Amino acid sequence: HEKRGKVIIHDTELNVEIADSPMKRSKGLSGREGLGENEGMLFLFSGAGYQTFWMKGMKIPIDIIWIKGETVIGFEKNVQPEPGVKTSNLKRYVPSEAVEKVLEVPAGTVERLQVQVGDEMAVSYN
Repeated sequence: HEKRGKVIIHDTELNVEIADSPMKRSKGLSGREGLGENEGMLFLFSGAGYQTFWMKGMKIPIDIIWIKGETVIGFEKNVQPEPGVKTSNLKRYVPSEAVEKVLEVPAGTVERLQVQVGDEMAVSYN
């Protein structure tokens, strides 16, 4: 079954699915028709790295939040799906420094929650 967890930022609790295997990370949120306001997907990596993300198969715009330890080190806001774009031409999104966690949330979440670089996130999962 899918693993679930919580990410708390600025007193707002986000319910997230955990993507912690290569297969789950590869699929991510592709094919999803939507996400609730306080929902998302948390990608966990075994070590810190310059994780590359793209919008392959995505139907919804998202915000991508780069997390090192429990600290936000950056984000990409309002990342749009690229339907019909060849895989080789899809835009790549890469953090400015190595991260072990990446949070994908509905577009607009970074602004709504006023997420800023340096913010701490409490992360828990089963």
